[in-house]
Amino acid sequence: MPFYKCDATHCREPSVRGEGVCFLCNSHYCAAHMKSGVHTCTKLAEEEYAVASARASENEINALLSEIRVDVLRARAMSLRNGISCDIPPLDYNPATALMGGMNYHFPITFQDGVTWLCRIRRHNASSPPMELRDRILLSEAATLRFLANTRIPVPKVYDFAISSPNNPVGVGYILMEKLDGKPLPPWSTIDVDRRKHVLAQFVEVFAELEKHPLPAIGSLRHPEDQSIGPLTIEQFADADEDGHAKSLGPFSTATEYRYETVRRQMELVSRGEVHHTNAVDSYLVHRYLLECVPWFARQEEGSGSAYYLKHMDDKGDHILVDDDFNITGIVDWEWAQTAPKSEAFAAPMFLLDVGSYYDGKNELSEGEELFASMLEGKGHRELAQFVRRGRVEHRWASCLGGDAGFSDSLRAMFSGLRGSLRRDRDWDGWRKRSLKKYANDKGLKLLTMKHTII
Repeated sequence: MPFYKCDATHCREPSVRGEGVCFLCNSHYCAAHMKSGVHTCTKLAEEEYAVASARASENEINALLSEIRVDVLRARAMSLRNGISCDIPPLDYNPATALMGGMNYHFPITFQDGVTWLCRIRRHNASSPPMELRDRILLSEAATLRFLANTRIPVPKVYDFAISSPNNPVGVGYILMEKLDGKPLPPWSTIDVDRRKHVLAQFVEVFAELEKHPLPAIGSLRHPEDQSIGPLTIEQFADADEDGHAKSLGPFSTATEYRYETVRRQMELVSRGEVHHTNAVDSYLVHRYLLECVPWFARQEEGSGSAYYLKHMDDKGDHILVDDDFNITGIVDWEWAQTAPKSEAFAAPMFLLDVGSYYDGKNELSEGEELFASMLEGKGHRELAQFVRRGRVEHRWASCLGGDAGFSDSLRAMFSGLRGSLRRDRDWDGWRKRSLKKYANDKGLKLLTMKHTII
């Protein structure tokens, strides 16, 4: 079942995830209605749209902040610090000063003795998953931070948490956490060589520390108070059951099961029109190919046993906090973290990739990846260095499976790169022609071909 159905009158088709969401009118639309006359927001001129978008964001945040019972939150914070008084600033939306990302809003809680905490709350708009999944994401992030607190990886301490519930007197789900010093790492291309080396020398220790803490299954940490492995929290692999309750894949006891099931879930979403609606047939073919690649990955992972490792799933660089001397002060934003096979967990972080080259389908390692691998080797971590050097196939797999597959140009480049990383030909047109013939009797492909021929 889809998260949301189309809001067009009398339409019960699934809404398209991402593109089918409109923040302006807080609505969801299927592929047929998202750009039709039914959805009037698409008719706005560029300047009008920008104004309406800013207004919608302000309304969303103000509505969220109005749900917070500030006095209750203040009292809770004080009780956790043995009565030390604290101050919470007026909660009104100011885009110039708001500590806000795409998924979360933050505000400080400052104690009389100078200690500052952050209150992290989930944003709620048309693109948000159902409340049940949002709560799972919050609990998993708090669990991950508490797990990492027992390692040498610098993460904010979690002091308190609560999900959205009638039993939550604060009014909204939240995490109260330590406010770390530092600012997000600047774009890698803007950093000079000496500072790059300094950052990577510290990141070597992060990889080495994560390797010391294997976990027994693939999934996301479930809850701060038991820290067992539960289902994946990333929305890409979540769905709804017949009663509308959010359901997620996992946990998985083997990497093979994990790869098979995540590909199959994406094929379901493609078939239903929830993702990749502009190139559904091509995307479906690519995912059929991914299924065939699973045994290859299984052979590469032989001998790894049943140990899996925590991975930050949004490692574009701004999750790393640094001071003015580029000392790492913290690694934050662990909300979709999961355990993964060793080859995936220790592939190079995305901030080291040469983005232009990568999206052109090229597989050569960037200078940053080469440097990082060399530094791992220099510290005696030869296996981790090999995972970095061989990590392009993991990057390509994730991109073909994920959002990059939603656009024809990106799909072809990512798939070409995947084929290249597997030492196979990159001829898209020839491969597509052969695959249409090869999978001609596939029920899902037949339905998609018929549907998109009619459209």
